[in-house]
Amino acid sequence: MEKQKLRKIDFLFSLVLIAFGIVVIVAAAGMPWTSTQRGVSSGWYLSPGLFPALLGALLILFSLHVLWRAIAEGGHREIVRFVTDALAAAPRSGKVHKVLLVILLIGAYVFGLLKNVNYFVASSAYLFVFMLLFHRRRAEISTARHALVLLAVAVGVPLAIGYIFSNFLNVPLP
Repeated sequence: MEKQKLRKIDFLFSLVLIAFGIVVIVAAAGMPWTSTQRGVSSGWYLSPGLFPALLGALLILFSLHVLWRAIAEGGHREIVRFVTDALAAAPRSGKVHKVLLVILLIGAYVFGLLKNVNYFVASSAYLFVFMLLFHRRRAEISTARHALVLLAVAVGVPLAIGYIFSNFLNVPLP
């Protein structure tokens, strides 16, 4: 990709990340800034709002650096035409279609499968479909063997994660 196009993308994406950092800081401001454990109040440095506020501030700081570099290298020039050309080309772009498919799969998993199906079954089904759609089969492996390997991974990974979380980290899964 040419350097000017990258700088225009840096310019736009840094603005998006700055806005997201502001949203994170506003959300963190709504969290408690004092911590109470077992009836004992502790300092602000143990508060639940500190970590997200710090992440939001760092996101803004680093995005400002990217924005500054993008502007210094001309990324802000003709940005309106760049955006309109990109939006006009988006419906025909295979990359955009893939991103929309990924968003659709994640939405179906989170809002459909996890609410209605056991975690292990939902996660295995999601992983299998995702890998089937996006994992390229090597030419020397048969389609049946490829599907079996994907199925084994799709079943094994949620089982392994569930075992680790429940037995070692004491975190229940949905």
